[in-house]
Amino acid sequence: MARVIVLSLAAMLAGCYSSFDEGGPRGPKDPPPEEQAAPEKKAARGEPKKKKKKPKQTYAQAWRVICHAKRLSGGPDDQVADWIVKHLKNEKARYWFIALGNFKREDRLDVFLAEARHAGFPDCPSAKILFPESPTSQPAR
Repeated sequence: MARVIVLSLAAMLAGCYSSFDEGGPRGPKDPPPEEQAAPEKKAARGEPKKKKKKPKQTYAQAWRVICHAKRLSGGPDDQVADWIVKHLKNEKARYWFIALGNFKREDRLDVFLAEARHAGFPDCPSAKILFPESPTSQPAR
């Protein structure tokens, strides 16, 4: 009996068993759980390091695409909206541009221009193309 206790204690001290919170026994050659493995150990095992994804486009860059779409696309006015959707890579700007359709038709121009100003574009030439039915493309300030 004393021998079993001594061997159990020796095994625990040697690290053959994980703590109770980690889910039970672990053999001496088993790798540690992924969340506990150090990045340098992952690299030694040949696993690639996870890089933080850099946005393909900032919100301001997305609004540059939106506001200067006619000049950047070089296409006709009736294809500008499609060109914008195709070239928006910023997720927030894409969702915003799509959600613009949920506003009342008469409010869309004001909402669009307010967001353009918020993004740093007080004058947005695309407003004239995207909202041709509006009596004025730039409201009085």
